[in-house]
Amino acid sequence: MRDAVRDTVRDAVRDVAIFLLKVLVLSAGLSVLIKTGGPVLPLAEIEGKALNYLAIALVTLPSLILGSLLYVKSRS
Repeated sequence: MRDAVRDTVRDAVRDVAIFLLKVLVLSAGLSVLIKTGGPVLPLAEIEGKALNYLAIALVTLPSLILGSLLYVKSRS
């Protein structure tokens, strides 16, 4: 009985570790994409408040995407 519980806990920990690793890799990939793709974006024409709103959107978008994916994952 104890071995079955130990195996179940070990499997659960492994599943959580794999999931967290996937989230970390996706987050790092998205960060690299933002870092390398940022200078390519045509932002030179944007000034003032519009640039502030765009910066806020670009900073919060990865968190919103990952949060949405985590929410969907928790519901399935």
